[in-house]
Amino acid sequence: MRTREKRAEQVSADFADSFGKIISGGVVTEANFIEYYADINATLPSEKDEYFVDLVLKTWGLDAKKTVTTQRLDELQTVIFEKIRQKTHGLEDEGRTVKKIFKHFDLDGFGTIEYNEFVKALETLGCYFKEAELQGLFKRFDSNGNGKIDYEEFAGVMALMGSGNNPNVNPVFGAVREPPH
Repeated sequence: MRTREKRAEQVSADFADSFGKIISGGVVTEANFIEYYADINATLPSEKDEYFVDLVLKTWGLDAKKTVTTQRLDELQTVIFEKIRQKTHGLEDEGRTVKKIFKHFDLDGFGTIEYNEFVKALETLGCYFKEAELQGLFKRFDSNGNGKIDYEEFAGVMALMGSGNNPNVNPVFGAVREPPH
């Protein structure tokens, strides 16, 4: 029994030492954590990616059903953008389209939407995602972590994604979308 305890203490100390090289002030930030595991994953062949993700999830007692990768969030963001693009007509850009949709769900009129309003807005667009994916998307766009998305910022992201993708708007004309004189 003592041997097992000593081994556990040694593994814990080794792990802390490994993190110690990339942290400052004794705090492991999300960025430090990701950097640490990115370095470890870099040593594995690409066909072992699923194994590695499974290993990390089990090591930390996480539920894969509640975990959404950055790559998946990027894919979902692209889906949302495409739905918005489909609803964009004439000289409007995707940013204006999303502002109109979000404004409809901004019940208090403060220029922000909360999680439930965000979900309803996405459903209006035809985007039905898993709960963990919705939460991941919301967290991605909640830039200050206050539980609300500033839909001006969100609209800006969608407008930027749309630069050059809307066949009705020539991005050479700039942000105001004025035709050349």
